[in-house]
Amino acid sequence: FRNHLIHVQNVSIQELKNNPNNQKSFKNLEESVLAQLILLNRRRSGEVQRLFINTYLTAPTEISQEEIDLSLSEMERQLTKQLKIIVIRGKRGRGVPILFTPTLQKTITFLLKTREVVDFIDENNPYLFALPHSLNCIRGSDAIRKLSVDSGAKNPENLTSTKLRKQVATIAQILNLSDGDLEQLSTFLGHSKDVHKQFYRLSESAFQVAKVSKLLLMLENGRGQEFRGKNLDEININVDALVSDVEDYSSEDDKPLESQDAKKTVENVEKVQMKKKISDKIKSVPLPKKNLLPDSKKFVRVPWTEAEKKVTTEYFQKHILLNKVPKKEECDNLKKQFPEIMINKPWKKIKTFIHNINNHK
Repeated sequence: FRNHLIHVQNVSIQELKNNPNNQKSFKNLEESVLAQLILLNRRRSGEVQRLFINTYLTAPTEISQEEIDLSLSEMERQLTKQLKIIVIRGKRGRGVPILFTPTLQKTITFLLKTREVVDFIDENNPYLFALPHSLNCIRGSDAIRKLSVDSGAKNPENLTSTKLRKQVATIAQILNLSDGDLEQLSTFLGHSKDVHKQFYRLSESAFQVAKVSKLLLMLENGRGQEFRGKNLDEININVDALVSDVEDYSSEDDKPLESQDAKKTVENVEKVQMKKKISDKIKSVPLPKKNLLPDSKKFVRVPWTEAEKKVTTEYFQKHILLNKVPKKEECDNLKKQFPEIMINKPWKKIKTFIHNINNHK
């Protein structure tokens, strides 16, 4: 799967060099980079896809500190210098860190430079992975689903962000991780308390790049089993071999974005964000409360019967396999086909039921 992502990336870059306004190649490149970030970081796809351009451009590139360097191995010091880490808003408002390899950084620079000259990306679209002719972003789950099928993977349905995150926990069990290693790993994945505070401490960022990135890069390269029984300090591998996975398509792509291009992009984004702030303030104005009748009925949750569960899961088995939720028309068709069984279930309840199944696979 990873090799296919790299292949799509290289082909798309070459096609865009020949014709920058090739919309299909541009979107293919966006999807490839987005899928690689989800694969590397084991992130929820929705968190990565909503990454803003100015968040990426304004993130500090230097995350290490002199006193921390003294406690790191040579390999870990190399990782802190080569990998970029930024923090975005995640589930329940938590700070979510995203790692970028040098190759991904070069590719994103190429994407942003190309974006300045194309006519199918709205200049006010604030997202790094912008959807053509829209102010929205492309969907990470759709990108992974499409690329996993195209790659010819044996079980493409297993290549979801949820299952990729579970793989980290599985591999962590066969490694001899110390309590400190496990704390760093769980913190990086957003599973511990006070994550929001911790991710904005510079020292935490340095340690996460140095320690956790070794495990994530190892998994991305399919080498998890090689280090069975070792802790993170004992894992020492060739850093260049891990982070340099794509041909050097242009020496110019190594250069950072020109300051004027970056400034122009950030200014466009700030305009959109100002409009959003105004809209959010309007939405935050409290509405007058309705008078509650003294005899108003309380909401009663009606549990699903076995018959309801059976016909729903069988009817939407393809949706469950593809990790999709049904549309209103599809839910209504189920109710028409089984009117006696599904009489008490509105279409939104059916949609939520399938959504919950997909989330707990």
